[in-house]
Amino acid sequence: MTRTNGTQEGKVAAFENGGFVVVQPSGTRTFPAIFVEQAEFVADRGQRIEVISHGQQIDISKHLVLGNVTIVDFYADWCGPCKAVEPTIQQLAKSDPEIAVRKIDIVNWASPVATQYHVSTIPRVEIYGRKGELVGTVKGADPAQVRQYVAQAKSAAR
Repeated sequence: MTRTNGTQEGKVAAFENGGFVVVQPSGTRTFPAIFVEQAEFVADRGQRIEVISHGQQIDISKHLVLGNVTIVDFYADWCGPCKAVEPTIQQLAKSDPEIAVRKIDIVNWASPVATQYHVSTIPRVEIYGRKGELVGTVKGADPAQVRQYVAQAKSAAR
């Protein structure tokens, strides 16, 4: 919030020469600190969420992030329950650097990846521990169960 320009949104790229350098959709602007009344910084601590398949066969083991907990989310764009569990998965990924998310878009029930992994229910969320072991599978939209398996995987021996 600035005194002269009101609310501004963007990513603070630097603080230099007494001003905040902010990258906005319209370009880069500098706001002198003396005119900034309030600033909110939200840390992006987590890892990037990766879509690793759009229906093609895939070897999940090659996409597990050893040393971290990996969430593998089988989903489809047309799946309503998938959209219900998505905010939980995104929140976990964005807030915790020890959690990696790999998404597999099955596209449809007959796709090679759906056949390969015998996907008959989506969402299907698999949680893998730090050593690549499957900790649990959640079939259907059950955010609480996803969180429980993630907590279990994080508390397991390193």
